[in-house]
Amino acid sequence: MYKRCAVLVALLLLVAGPWIGGPRTARAAALPPLANLAPGTDLRLKQDVDVNVVLIGFNGLLDPATLLAQPSA
Repeated sequence: MYKRCAVLVALLLLVAGPWIGGPRTARAAALPPLANLAPGTDLRLKQDVDVNVVLIGFNGLLDPATLLAQPSA
């Protein structure tokens, strides 16, 4: 009975060995430096996003030219 258990454990270790902690020959490529994360500085992300505005229910009180003439906040 103990021989069967020992053989089973040895077989499982042989099969699972590469996944558990076998030698790793391939190395990952060097990662680029982090541009947005710097310790001790503010987080600044710049992103251009298209925004579509739909005006519903103004019945001609506001036109697109008047809206575009307003200064951006």
